[in-house]
Amino acid sequence: MSKINIGLIGIILIIIIILGSSLHLNSKYEKLYEELTIIKSYLIDIDNDIHEIEEKKER
Repeated sequence: MSKINIGLIGIILIIIIILGSSLHLNSKYEKLYEELTIIKSYLIDIDNDIHEIEEKKER
């Protein structure tokens, strides 16, 4: 009976570790997504500035 309990505790620990690591990865993905969104907005601003400079040169 104790072998079964030890086995069940091991399985529960493995499940907890898997759930914890997946939550940790999700938070890292969210942070990475936020940083990529910021970089994307910077690139859009730079692109708009370049277009404005090109339009001023053409005049």
